[in-house]
This record gives sequence, structure tokens and C-alpha cells, in this order.
Amino acid sequence: MICSKVKVLILSTVLMAAASFTGYAQQDTLCVRQADTTVCVRSKQALRDSLRAAAPAIGINLAWAGIATPNLSFEMPLGRHFSAGISGGFKPGINPATHVPIWPRWSPMDNDMYNKTKWPHFAILPYFRWWPKETFKGFFAGADLIYAHYNIGGIKLPLGLYPEIGDYRLQGDFYGGGLSVGCSVWITRHLNLVLSAGALGGYKNATKYDCPWCGAEVGKSEGVEVVPKLDVSIAYHIFNQKRAEKKQNKR
Repeated sequence: MICSKVKVLILSTVLMAAASFTGYAQQDTLCVRQADTTVCVRSKQALRDSLRAAAPAIGINLAWAGIATPNLSFEMPLGRHFSAGISGGFKPGINPATHVPIWPRWSPMDNDMYNKTKWPHFAILPYFRWWPKETFKGFFAGADLIYAHYNIGGIKLPLGLYPEIGDYRLQGDFYGGGLSVGCSVWITRHLNLVLSAGALGGYKNATKYDCPWCGAEVGKSEGVEVVPKLDVSIAYHIFNQKRAEKKQNKR
């Protein structure tokens, strides 16, 4: 960063020495003005930062993948301080005809091969984020929506949370929304790590069955529910810095 600023200041001084030019350096950007024309050249770091802030990102939620749920997210910047995205995941269960898992199971909560309806679910989550500093950089606050269809049972959660899914099988839908906060940390030129946590409140409408592996219906499970939201994601940002540098050098 220091070397870039020194280079910019040296180049600015040389150019301003010419009688017909005026110039100034500010925030890793050199601007040279002649008559009514101004040309600005950004340093590589400043160019990279601007490309990151304007590039869409494709990511995977590692926390979701930890319960053997394939998932994918796509996020698009909406200016300098806002972004919008959508994430989704689908975890199949066991084929009831063959008793063979449709998707490999490896999480501690999902290792019983004889349980046909342990943790299958489908969920889609649109979201909107506000970045005080710059898009995809530092802290953010978000608003989230969710739709989920689930068929789960036999899961004993810590602290006695959601005891119904430990004693019964619930199959139904959940609609809701909530808030989250988090931060983005850049790992490489294109990859960043996103950490966030929040809560989603909404309405559940599910059928309750007597046990996780049987089909005897015993009633309904309906009403307001609050669920946590955890996001530990790796995102890849789609931009071509070399191409942008070539375009800049041609100006």
C-alpha cells in the first residue's frame, strides 16, 4: 500500500512538472488534467477493491454442508453499500422402496441408516445486506426471508430445544423472515469468508407422526416458531483483474 502511494506521488510530481498539465493524487488514484480533460489511473489495489465491490459472488455455506446438505448461494452488489442474494439447499432422505440413502450421510445427527425420515429438507432463503464500509468488505447487517419444507424426526438437540422433533416426526412447511449480522474477511484475491448469525421467525404448518420411522399420524404442529440462522460461507467473486488492468492501460 505504501509503495503504491509513493509511486503515485512520484508520477504525479513528474507530470505536474510539465507546463501544460495539472495533477493530483488521492486514495491510490492519480488524476491528470489537461484543459477540460481529466484522466484518472488507479493503483492495482484500488482497482482490485473496486472490482470486488462490483462483482457477483457464488458461495457455499459450510455449516449447512456439515449436515450433508448440498447448497449454493448467489449474491449481487446493488451499489456501493448494498447487496442482495439468494441461497438454497436440498437434503434428500432414504428411498422408501429400496431403503437406500439418496444422498450420503455423514453428520452425527444423521447416521442411522434405518431411519427413513431423519433430516430431509428443502429450503430457500432470499436476503438483503447493508455494508457500512463497502460491499463485501467488513461488517454487514441483513434482512432475510425463508421458505422450508421438512420431514424430520428422531433428532435430540442440546438444551432441550424443539423437543417435538426428538419424539415425533414432523412433515410440513415453514415461512418466515428475520435479521442477521456478520462480517466478510478476504482470504485470497477472489475468495472471502463470510460469518453471520441471526434469527428467523415465522409460521410452521406440519403434520405430526407417532415416531420418526413410522406413518401413524397423531395430529398437527402449527403456530409461530423462531429458529436460528448460522452462515459460515466461502464465496468466489467473479471478476477479471488482468482484463481490467489492460483496459485501464489503454486509456
